[in-house]
Amino acid sequence: MQLLIGLVLVAACRAKVTLLAANRQQSECRCHALEPRVRRIVGGTTLGDHQGMPWMAALLDIEDRLMGGATILNQRFLLTAAHICNGTKPDELTAAVGINRISRNTAKVQNRTMPKVARCIEHPNFDPVTGVNDIAILELYEPLPFGDNVAPVCLSAPSGNNVVFVSGWGKTEEDALGPSEDLRVAKLIKASLIQCQSEFGPESVPAEQVICAIGRSRDACQGDSGGPLMENLLDRDMWTQLGIVSWGFGCGRPHTPGIYTKVEYYLPWMTSVVNSFCIVQPAVDFVGNAIYNTN
Repeated sequence: MQLLIGLVLVAACRAKVTLLAANRQQSECRCHALEPRVRRIVGGTTLGDHQGMPWMAALLDIEDRLMGGATILNQRFLLTAAHICNGTKPDELTAAVGINRISRNTAKVQNRTMPKVARCIEHPNFDPVTGVNDIAILELYEPLPFGDNVAPVCLSAPSGNNVVFVSGWGKTEEDALGPSEDLRVAKLIKASLIQCQSEFGPESVPAEQVICAIGRSRDACQGDSGGPLMENLLDRDMWTQLGIVSWGFGCGRPHTPGIYTKVEYYLPWMTSVVNSFCIVQPAVDFVGNAIYNTN
């Protein structure tokens, strides 16, 4: 099994999508509409200068090497894959936000605030062998400056739409020497649970906890882990995050789906760690924690 350093959440709102947490703190949510031109990660294309995804973060180590991706929950917390934290000290990670390019010479110029990670909160049942429960929340030392280029992601449950998108700065080919300097997006199709379990085994693909997706020579790859698997809800003119890039065999291999952590399943755990983030309709009430209110 090859763990990717990569993807996912579930986005939301340009309508009034908010979250009221237990402390009644309200957070602003807005889901940007992007041109539906799909560009590749493996088999995708780069986003233009004015087509950024403001909820995306690139996780860099102390030498500015890409470790994976994440999405912004609020000004102090990011969502990512737990395996990124394995063997890495949190204070060795920085979060580059508000940019499409992550090359050594431009990241710090375009994004003057790259806050360090204070702690990585892995799901307590994360299994690094099987990759099950591959989800973590990163707490930042400094709050992010929200604006047009830096904004929270919106989360949602999967809809009936089979078309999904993955984004990140990972490799563009399985045997590439390094990651992409540019943020890329690829269009995928949800794969059936039967196809996934026959490929990887039922113990590695628990039905309620993952989403499987596959593309025609398109895929997430090394460096994309922790990033988002998203839907483009054209009827509501918004993007939402469904999952997190977790793992797979190779990159873009024929008939081989990738595995994504299903964000919806972990919302109760997330609310026990983070007091506010954005979610799209319908409203969901989790006992003993938070109320997601779309009114």
